[in-house]
Order: sequence, then C-alpha cells, then structure tokens
Amino acid sequence: MDEKAETARIMYKYRKLIMEGKISLPIKDAKKIIGPDCAYRLYNDIKSKNVDENSDF
Repeated sequence: MDEKAETARIMYKYRKLIMEGKISLPIKDAKKIIGPDCAYRLYNDIKSKNVDENSDF
C-alpha cells in the first residue's frame, strides 16, 4: 500500500475517534488532526458541558 494512503487512512481514523469523543488529546495535537476551527468548537462544547453538569444552578 502507498505510504501516503496509509498515513491518510490512519489520520482519518484518529479524526473520527476525536470527533466521536472516544479519545481526547491536548488541543495543540487535536488541531493538527482535525483542524483548528473544529478543535476549538469541539473542545469548547466539551468544556461547556462539563461546566453545566457540575453547576449548582
């Protein structure tokens, strides 16, 4: 198999796992895989959900 194709396949697999919330990476590393806009949106959604769940309101 072509090395570039194998790399793309693995990156897509990791991207899917990150987007489904099955794995978590530091935002610096996630930006490299899923892109900066998507990483910030995803990580802000997760952060706001954690705040809502832990809120006393």
